[in-house]
Amino acid sequence: MQLRDRIMRMRSRPHPGGDPDRRSMVGANGGAVKQKPADSTSKVPPNRALGSQHSGSAGFAAGITGRTNQRRGPPSLSPFPGLLMSFLGSPRRAMTAATLLLTLAVGAACDDSDPFVPDDEPDVYSAELTATGATTVTFGRSRQPNGPLTIGNNATVTFEFYDENGQLEPVVHAPGAFRLDVSYPNGNPAGLAFTRSATNLLSGVFTRTTPTAGPMSVSFTLYHIADAHADQTWTVQVNVN
Repeated sequence: MQLRDRIMRMRSRPHPGGDPDRRSMVGANGGAVKQKPADSTSKVPPNRALGSQHSGSAGFAAGITGRTNQRRGPPSLSPFPGLLMSFLGSPRRAMTAATLLLTLAVGAACDDSDPFVPDDEPDVYSAELTATGATTVTFGRSRQPNGPLTIGNNATVTFEFYDENGQLEPVVHAPGAFRLDVSYPNGNPAGLAFTRSATNLLSGVFTRTTPTAGPMSVSFTLYHIADAHADQTWTVQVNVN
C-alpha cells in the first residue's frame, strides 16, 4: 500500500525541472513514461514574436517600434494646396487673380503707347522742335511732323516733349535722364554736324559744310542714359540754307 500511494503521488506532481505542460509520468509498474512533446502549434504572445529576432532590450524595442510603425498612418499633407484651390474655386476670385497678373505683366513692358508705363520710361504724346530763326515743327502722338524745318549755319535746335496734359514730360526732362542723338537716314549732303549742349542734353547746334538744294532727312532720337538704349525717334525733312 505504501508503494502504491507513493506511485500515485508521483503521477500528480510535476517534474521539478520541466515545463508545466510537460510532466514526468511513472507507470503503475514503476517504469518511466515518455514525456509529452511540446505543442509546436502553441501560440506565442505578439510582443514576444516581434522581439524574437533580437535579444534583450534591443529585441523588445524593435518589437515596440514595429507595432508603432504599423499603427501610424500616412503623413499629413500641407493644407496650402487645398486652401489655394478653395480660393481659386470662386469665379470672382479667379478673375481678380487673373486681372492682377495681367496688370503686372503689362506694367513691366516698355512702350510709350501703353497706359501702364513704368516710372522710368517716358510717355510722350507730342513734341516740338524749334530752331533759331525758323518756325517750330510739331509732332503728334504718331511722331509725324506737321511740315519741314529750315535751318542755317550754326542754328541752335531744341526739342521739348509733352505728356497727355500738354505739360513737359517729367521723365524725359529730368536732368541727366535722356539725351538727344542725331542721325541722317538718307545721307548727309549738307555735311551737317550736331554738337550737343552741355547744359541741355535735348538741345544742340548744327553747323553745315554747304547749303542743300532740297530737303534732307534728319532723325532725332531720345537716348535713355541710365538704361543705355534708344527710346523713340522723330524724323523731319530739313532745308539747310
